[in-house]
Amino acid sequence: MERLGGGKVVDVVASQGHCLNAKKTRKLRHTLAGSHLSGTEQLLRTVKDMRANNAHPMVFFSVDNKDFLCPGTANGNSEHFLTVQAYIVMVDGTEEGGGRPCEPRLNAKLQRKAPSPNDVEVTHYTASKMVPPELNTPCDMAAPDVEGVAAQDGRAWAAASRFSHEEGGVDFKTFATRACEDHGSTRDLIFTLPALDFPPRSSAGTDAIISTVLDLLKQLNQDSCMLFCDGVEYADLALKVHSNDEVGRQIFLALGGFHLCQAVMGSLGTVFKSAGLQSVVEDSGVLGEATCKQAFSCRHWDRAFRLNTLLYEVLCGDLYQRWVETIEDEGWKAKLDALQTMLSSTRSEDVRKALDSDDMSRFHTEFCAFVDGRKSESGTFRFYAEYLDAVGELLHYIKVSRDFESHGLESYIQAMEAFLPLLNSADRMLYRRMLAIHCEQLKRMRMTHPELEAVLRKGVGMCIRRNGQKFGAVWPDLCHEQGVNKAAAACLWRVPGDVGARESFFRSYSAITNIVHSLEKLSSARLRVSRAERRRPRSQTKGKQSREGGRPQRGPRKRAKQDVTDLNRLQECFVKHGHPFDVHEGPDALFHLTSKVEATEAIAASMLGWRQAGQEAATAFQKVLCTEDRSRPFTEPLSKVGLETFEGRAVRATSTKDKRDVIYLTSAASCFLKLILLNDAREEKITIGELAQYELAPLPFSLCNPMGEPHSTQKHKLLHKVLTEDTVVVGAESAPEQTALVVDLMKVVQTSVVKKGTMKTFGDLVRRIVNACFKYAKDHRCSRVYLVSDVYQEEPTIKNGCHRQRAGQAQHDKLHGLNMDMPLPAPRKLAQGFLRVASNKTLLLQLLLDSFSAAAGQSDKDVHLMIGDRGWHWDKRQQLQACPELNCAEFDEADQRMIVAIRHFGAAYPRGGSVIVLTEDTDVCVALTSFHERLLPPSHKLYVLRGGSNLRLHDVRKAARVIDEKGGDGVHSLLLPMHVLTGCDTTSGFHGRSKVKAFDCLMNMNKGDTGVAQRVTDALSSTGKEEHVSVTEESSHAELSASFVDGAEQFVCKLYGRDVKTVNEAREQLWVAERPNPAKLPPTHHTLGLHLLRVFFQMIIWTRALRYSSDPGEYEPMTHTPQQFGWDDNCDPVWTEKDAAPSALLEAVHCKSCKTGCTTRLCKCVKNGMKCSKLCTCQGCHNQHVSVSAGLEEDIREELLAVTTVDDGALVEGEEEPGAKEDGDAGMGSEKGGEDTESEPEDDGNEADVSGEEDDGQMWM
Repeated sequence: MERLGGGKVVDVVASQGHCLNAKKTRKLRHTLAGSHLSGTEQLLRTVKDMRANNAHPMVFFSVDNKDFLCPGTANGNSEHFLTVQAYIVMVDGTEEGGGRPCEPRLNAKLQRKAPSPNDVEVTHYTASKMVPPELNTPCDMAAPDVEGVAAQDGRAWAAASRFSHEEGGVDFKTFATRACEDHGSTRDLIFTLPALDFPPRSSAGTDAIISTVLDLLKQLNQDSCMLFCDGVEYADLALKVHSNDEVGRQIFLALGGFHLCQAVMGSLGTVFKSAGLQSVVEDSGVLGEATCKQAFSCRHWDRAFRLNTLLYEVLCGDLYQRWVETIEDEGWKAKLDALQTMLSSTRSEDVRKALDSDDMSRFHTEFCAFVDGRKSESGTFRFYAEYLDAVGELLHYIKVSRDFESHGLESYIQAMEAFLPLLNSADRMLYRRMLAIHCEQLKRMRMTHPELEAVLRKGVGMCIRRNGQKFGAVWPDLCHEQGVNKAAAACLWRVPGDVGARESFFRSYSAITNIVHSLEKLSSARLRVSRAERRRPRSQTKGKQSREGGRPQRGPRKRAKQDVTDLNRLQECFVKHGHPFDVHEGPDALFHLTSKVEATEAIAASMLGWRQAGQEAATAFQKVLCTEDRSRPFTEPLSKVGLETFEGRAVRATSTKDKRDVIYLTSAASCFLKLILLNDAREEKITIGELAQYELAPLPFSLCNPMGEPHSTQKHKLLHKVLTEDTVVVGAESAPEQTALVVDLMKVVQTSVVKKGTMKTFGDLVRRIVNACFKYAKDHRCSRVYLVSDVYQEEPTIKNGCHRQRAGQAQHDKLHGLNMDMPLPAPRKLAQGFLRVASNKTLLLQLLLDSFSAAAGQSDKDVHLMIGDRGWHWDKRQQLQACPELNCAEFDEADQRMIVAIRHFGAAYPRGGSVIVLTEDTDVCVALTSFHERLLPPSHKLYVLRGGSNLRLHDVRKAARVIDEKGGDGVHSLLLPMHVLTGCDTTSGFHGRSKVKAFDCLMNMNKGDTGVAQRVTDALSSTGKEEHVSVTEESSHAELSASFVDGAEQFVCKLYGRDVKTVNEAREQLWVAERPNPAKLPPTHHTLGLHLLRVFFQMIIWTRALRYSSDPGEYEPMTHTPQQFGWDDNCDPVWTEKDAAPSALLEAVHCKSCKTGCTTRLCKCVKNGMKCSKLCTCQGCHNQHVSVSAGLEEDIREELLAVTTVDDGALVEGEEEPGAKEDGDAGMGSEKGGEDTESEPEDDGNEADVSGEEDDGQMWM
């Protein structure tokens, strides 16, 4: 046959290569431009010659956009072009009359090697000139002997071959020169056509592609063709091809497989990586952090494929091993071993017998039942089993594409449709749309384009193989062959149960590798066999020398050895963190693999339901495809599924000082204003004295904000008043053997996590905590140590409000379990995330208790631990034993448990000793000062060690004497009742009334009216005593003695600067005199009574700690409940049980026949920011005055947002009195990170003015 072009070089272009050297590419393109024979002419001549030899060629095309065909100008800017490639396939199975099948001959062509003479020289040209886009047009700057250079001994062919092999794979061969003489008259069957000088995704470029293909069809005398393209090009072409019936009959669009697989692997990463797979891979060291992210997002195709196949193999082996562990019949295990031996045989007869055996059927049935059962028990098991499903679907698609003729069109369509749920759940908007369209077109192809099914059969394999590469010549094939197929037996549970399907499934895999041998390697350490040790042909064991004479390329043996290394690393990492197929409780629970974080209900439901959500979205779009309007599917907008993952679980905490809260405060304050104005508009006005008995607002804003959250106070300022510079001492005044250190354990924990340092695991953190406690004891010569912690209950407690305030509004990680080898999170996440979840702190404390002996080492300290509801003793023999004397399940807070520990030491050393309390908690320090006489005998010393990073020792007894000298005898005993009354962890503070103001008021009490001072003193001293409270079954809550209520009420009046007996009188005087912000008025007598109930209950807890005993005969259990003392069933404060205003006033504001449920502004009460009263005749009301406690409902909050637009800055949160700001500021630096470091709002000055300015003089009328 006559050679084309007279032996001259034809057009050569890299179809999917990488332009590593732009200068070399320009040289090559200039050289080839002189041939004057384009890829189009080569294609037409080849088809003509084939038909002349009685062959029946069919041509199909592929399209792609390139930015490296013409590397661009001297400044490095690349030019973008569209390229079209033509492929020739033989629909009758023969080529050019050669009599041999087309496929083997094509593979032989692609395996041949081009000559590589060492003396190849390419003429140098000016690199600064732009390369012309038309490849068949010579460059103006080309040398005059370009044609001669191109014809000399195939040097251009050699240069092209050298360039194409730099990345290890041949991507183009389109020549017919003297270099091909050794190969006879055979030609390459892939042709790159002239580039189209249009930007990608441009309308003109799309039209150019269609016109180019139609022109070629006309010149080839071919009725129709198949045009392969990726998702982007498919989307552009589909709009024009499917909207034009004439064009649609000639061009059938087909979705290319390479980028589809890329989209699927990226979707796998989106759905599954955040649950721990990425962390496992990074921890194993198989890939680095940045590379791992690229692989999971599939920015690097080869790494992504290899990563997923490695994970697939490890997880399959683990799943198989989990099933084997459940088998109790040793005989059945022996049969499985024999079955594995038969499946591992190299004889096809043995494999066939194994597949047809009853044991194989039994294996399939039981394994399926095992997997289905575990799926229903564990959400984590189901999630990772679905990961294996998804990877298996990808591998199945590749297998079907490789062997399209054996599987057929229906299997090919089904393999692609299996991707739709995954692509939809990951919101791959382009491919979820285009893949659905493509599948619908393929289903109708036999009716619309029956002649193209044979072309699809040939072409789909070539496109998925990246331009016709032989199977095994590219990395995906090698991964598929060497890695994934080894675990094929574990996929049996995904294979239909009939023998024929299993036989077909295993025949293809067993031809490549022995299957079960790999499973044995994965499931048993003694059976580990390196694939690198298996015998290989000698030609495969040696690395191929590069054409440049460099170092050997990475051959199959080296790659297999690396695979085994990476598999072992992944296995070890899964063993370290726990396999995902270990059953966890709950079918709806999902846990992170490495951190053991438990997903929230919303995230777990979203991630476990990814397939169902994706399938629903796919079904909805397919319904659109079935409509008669065929143009609609390509323009119909798609809604995102919005899959929630572990990566999106963190929600930024909203500051309590943001504008939203200001609007809420303003809305609530406007209710007070409107009621006052409404009263003035009445003919019969209600007196100010009567109005003062009502809050005139939904909630008592003196005690809480409009969200129902208690006002917090700056407690550390009171601490500065109690423990001053005068109370600092150098050291304890007792022998070391008679000195005990009582440690607030959470204080040490919080200090330890501030700087992570060299800590890597939770074991390091536990050792740091224990060593820090022993260091404190050594520095202060303490032989006995008490480690006291809180008990974190799942059920609500009266400290709910404080815990919520400390945790903030962010959503933090909730762990499932801890161990000493588990890696620590980042320092910021550890301090501000991990420690803000109660269950996490419980796990950490339990880990410390379980590992205390190992962490303590050979310490000589006598240690008592109060962790959980039990006490423990670790003596000098390094043994941890139970200590019943310290069992105190009644107390949840470490505050009271430390009191129990101090009393335990006093009983052990009755003749004298010293106790040093390590804490930063104001409640504890004030309690020690108030109770020191009742806590220890006079022969004992009591100290507090505090100060943050600058620890100082304070003498508690000396502090009490100093206070008595300033305020009068016995005043120190009133500090704790006063502190609880004015706001502690469980009770609310008074708005604008600081701790300094309350302390000064107490100190100056004896300087005024002696009668008032005596009543206040008697009331405070009686707080918490059982004789001043009575609880009856008839009453809804406890009743306090009149003497206590009167004395406490007078102290509150003093706190507001009024010498009156009742708070209602104080409210009236303040309103008439100053017209203040309503939040700065004291609470009404009714709401103050509920507040005093809560104060009394907290003091009961403190006084019981003083006389606690683990002996049931000496100590009666607690009979009171929070619900009897001003809390509701959720332990949230009941702020009021009374209407907001007098009924006569509410008559003007009430809803009539409201049918909206009173949740919108259509309701008159909601519009005015009020609760519905008994005067309302609404139906199905959700705005009732039932236990208005810890916050308003969300819908009511939204309505309050629109109640008013008055920006009056009302209800300023936590204002201090003008004189208070001067007190207690010293030593703030030492307090940071100290007292109550869990509570950031408290220590960071959360009580500052929300609006940023004072408004004491604002007039409301």
